[in-house]
Amino acid sequence: MRIARRAVSAAQHGVWVAQELAPGSPLYNCGVTFDIRGRLDHPALRRAVRRALTETEALRARFTADGDDLRQTIAPAPDEPLRTIAVSGAADPAAAAAAWIDDDMAAGVDLRSDEPLYAHVLFALAPDHHRLYVRFHHIALDGYGQTRYLDRLCELYTESAAGREPAPAPFHTLADLLDEEAAYRDSARHTRDRDYWLAAFADRPEPANLAGRTAPASPTALRRTVTLPAPRLAALLDAVPELSGRWPLLVIAATAAYTHRVTAAQDVVLGLPTTARMTKAALATPA
Repeated sequence: MRIARRAVSAAQHGVWVAQELAPGSPLYNCGVTFDIRGRLDHPALRRAVRRALTETEALRARFTADGDDLRQTIAPAPDEPLRTIAVSGAADPAAAAAAWIDDDMAAGVDLRSDEPLYAHVLFALAPDHHRLYVRFHHIALDGYGQTRYLDRLCELYTESAAGREPAPAPFHTLADLLDEEAAYRDSARHTRDRDYWLAAFADRPEPANLAGRTAPASPTALRRTVTLPAPRLAALLDAVPELSGRWPLLVIAATAAYTHRVTAAQDVVLGLPTTARMTKAALATPA
């Protein structure tokens, strides 16, 4: 049985509108894989996935829209949320799993349907080699929420495989988070915060454009990973203590310096994602 229909958060509403403008786009699909070598306790993993979903209301949200009135309800966790696919018979099991994952990530999710906003798939590449694939829709979990969920999933598996009862989850309900946000938006603090940031960026320059032109958002991403030479890595590590160990500051400074060098912009504006989580409940709960 589903709980009562509730409002949505500002972040959820933003993702909903963006997805409605590009129906069928996979832009808001988020996925992660775990490469597992050695013995895998399949029953423990199934128990961990089921319990993690039971504890995480945001993943089980379903959305209905009546005009501008967007609401969400929470569906129960399925009895068998983990799908297992054997690819060990393929010529290249790892490539077969990767191709399946790529196809799944490229498929759009209809937020108006009862289709789950998540997937948990275990690929059996060999008797001692598995790959766990977990997909989320961004309307359910942001990047921070995904780390909270995955940390809990790993904790539940570890405890279950060891025959121990896991500690209760620190998660709050989705209703708690929505009530906190509503209280903040109706508060004097919200008005002060809004006025401050509007004034702080009233004279902001246009962001520097590295390409000299704009393009529509792409549903896919290009990623390149490199390994830094040891001397360069050592130099970066030497700089971190001066920043109190805060790696993001180093990355931001390097990005600003690179942007200035390429564009000659004197006042560099960078857009950065932030968690916007200000309370213990928000910091503890995947949403």
